[in-house]
Amino acid sequence: MTGRATENLRFYTQVLGMRLVKKTVNQDDISAYHLYADETGSPGSKLTFFDWPDASQHRPGAGEVATIALRVPGRTALQYWADRLSGARIEH
Repeated sequence: MTGRATENLRFYTQVLGMRLVKKTVNQDDISAYHLYADETGSPGSKLTFFDWPDASQHRPGAGEVATIALRVPGRTALQYWADRLSGARIEH
């Protein structure tokens, strides 16, 4: 979930280079949608966020997703992403 869809879109598209591949709806709340993936929509690359700007502040608890891991092909790629995230002033 995100309460800041514009920032979420900027991060995943401009910083991580993913693209918004499809607008799909949450069947429980059809006003919420976001689906990102890599350039070709490869299996395993899809990541969904629902925009709920009025949701309460995050509280850690059971069943939450707190960390997302994305795979890169090796150490050179890790250094590239470390530099890119640092350049965008994003903690990593």
